[in-house]
Amino acid sequence: MALLVAAPVAHGCTAATAPHPDVPAATTDTAVVADRLADLDALLDALATHPDPPDVAAAAADVRQRVGDLTDEAFLTELMRLGATRPQDGHTGIFPLAQPDLELWPLRLYAFEEGWRVIAAAPPHQSLVGREVTAIGGLPVDEVAARLRPLVPHDTDASALGRLPQHLVTTAVLRGIGLDPALELDGQAVDVAPVPAGAYADWAGIWYPLVCPPLVDPDTPAWALEDREDAVVIRYRVVQARVDGVTITQLADELDAAVDRVDPAAVVLDLRDNPGGDTGTARVLVDRLIEVADERPGALRLLVNRCTSSAATNVVVQLLEPTDATVVGEVMGGSPTMWGDAREVTLPSGTVLHVATRTWALGGDDGAPGGAPAGL
Repeated sequence: MALLVAAPVAHGCTAATAPHPDVPAATTDTAVVADRLADLDALLDALATHPDPPDVAAAAADVRQRVGDLTDEAFLTELMRLGATRPQDGHTGIFPLAQPDLELWPLRLYAFEEGWRVIAAAPPHQSLVGREVTAIGGLPVDEVAARLRPLVPHDTDASALGRLPQHLVTTAVLRGIGLDPALELDGQAVDVAPVPAGAYADWAGIWYPLVCPPLVDPDTPAWALEDREDAVVIRYRVVQARVDGVTITQLADELDAAVDRVDPAAVVLDLRDNPGGDTGTARVLVDRLIEVADERPGALRLLVNRCTSSAATNVVVQLLEPTDATVVGEVMGGSPTMWGDAREVTLPSGTVLHVATRTWALGGDDGAPGGAPAGL
């Protein structure tokens, strides 16, 4: 994955001047129509370079017929819908944080079994943490999430759930599906001023637009190793060759030393909230963990969640095939059979599209590597 570098762009309407979604844009504005058609054509051309291009011809033709009757925000959401057509293609699509002109409420939301909650809020809204999200735009939050679901690039249903929080707090996207961006917590209206996408990403610790918003504090170190009674736990939240001056070889050496020191009954690789990175960089750690599993039958545990995806999913597969590792946690967001290694394409308006460039086929297609249970 590469860091996003993009110049500010404009879709025409801002949060302050956007018309109500029920009022169509003027169909007589030929310049607006021409610009939107140029975006649509550029998106289709970019999708045609995909290793297995999605079939969006009919949907694109429908958008083309209605292009003059849409608000700027509604047109953006139609482009999002065209880019998020199928599972196992979570690297292809239009992501809110890739669009520097969009604004988001500075909140991190998370879907728990008992409902959606605010798990983090930027100053001065910290008092909102822990409150339940009951409605957005006057509708129950689950209904809003269902409306947004077709816009969310995903590999599995789990990854769609993991990424939905960004769409739920993006005000232009809410307007694009016909909602007034109004928030209710615990049944009460709450006023939260949105911030630019770049400021949101910096605050939330989201270093790449495709990254699933984490449940943990973004300041938590990406790599760490600790002893816990008779267990060794390795936190592994990004698949890279080096993190904070520590190389993957040094992390593997720390693992060896800890296993010798603790003589653990369990060795846990914690891949929760690991959005991936470069699969090849993990080989040293994978090989050491395979050795540990050979020496200690039944000891290796792989801890995953809805935000374990992309290269992190590949790491799970590489460990499951030669070992007796047990996978614990939620169904993974990533699919071992997927299209990945996204490239950026900037449409004429400045909207940024990501398009997968490579097919990965390591086994399984539902977040459960090789058909094995992905969560216990």
